[in-house]
Amino acid sequence: MRIIYLMHDISSTIQMMATRDKEVRQHFSNATNLNKYETKQVMRKIDASNTLKLKALIARFGWGETIRNSNETIWTIIQHADHDLRFQQRAYKALRRYSSESSVKPWQIASLYDRIALNLGRPQKYGTQLTKDHKNKKWQPWPLKDNSSVDIYREAVGLEPIKQYIDNFNSIHPIK
Repeated sequence: MRIIYLMHDISSTIQMMATRDKEVRQHFSNATNLNKYETKQVMRKIDASNTLKLKALIARFGWGETIRNSNETIWTIIQHADHDLRFQQRAYKALRRYSSESSVKPWQIASLYDRIALNLGRPQKYGTQLTKDHKNKKWQPWPLKDNSSVDIYREAVGLEPIKQYIDNFNSIHPIK
C-alpha cells in the first residue's frame, strides 16, 4: 500500500506542477507586449515554486524514487529551474544515472545539458536552445560548441537535424 501511495504522490504532484508550468507558458506566448512582463513575473514565481516542491519530493523520497515514479514531465520542471543552476546540474547527473529506469528520454537530457551550458555562459552541444534573431525575424540556435558535429550529436539522442529543427520551429513560432 505504501508503494502505491508513493508512486501516486510523486506522479500526481509532478503532473500538477507541469500543468501549471505549461499553462503559464501558453499564457505568455498569447500575451500582448503589455502583459508579457507581468506574465514573465508569474512564470518565474511558478518556476521557483515548482523547483522548491520538486526539491521537497527529492528530499523525502530521493532522486531515484522521484525520477522512477514520475513521468517525463519531471524534465519540464528541471528545465525551467534556470534560477537554480546548481539544482539543474545535480538533476542532470541524476537523470543520466536513472534514465534507464525512467521515462525521461535521451533528447530531454541533451536539452538540459544545453540549458545548463547556456546558464554557465558556454556554447551548447546539441543546439536545442534557440534565440530570436529580430533582424531576420527568425529563430536561431544559441552558439554551438561544434557546428560540424551538431547533427551527429543530435542523431545520437533521437533529435532531427538542426536545420530541420530550426525550420520547423520557425514555421510553428513565427517572429512578428
